[in-house]
Amino acid sequence: MLAHAREHVPFYAGRIPIGDDPYRVLATLAPLDRETVRRAGHRLHARNGSTQGWRATHTSGTTGEPLTVVFNHPPQELEFKLLTRHADRLGLPQGAGSCT
Repeated sequence: MLAHAREHVPFYAGRIPIGDDPYRVLATLAPLDRETVRRAGHRLHARNGSTQGWRATHTSGTTGEPLTVVFNHPPQELEFKLLTRHADRLGLPQGAGSCT
């Protein structure tokens, strides 16, 4: 994953060293905050592979400006499964809608 990010995601090109211990590298990478994601924009998108199936979603902006997040189908499917499992554990009926 680190090699992919270094080679294909412009934002990480100069931030991930080659050949270092991956755990040490991960420990040195700062978490992405909203402002960093907003400023980096398309530089956080991988330049290889197909963009077919990419989706964009937007945060509500309750903590400031809204943020656009781009993802493809597998993360969206995983999120749906996790939310469905959580709703089942809470005893919510299917199709109950959201809490927002």
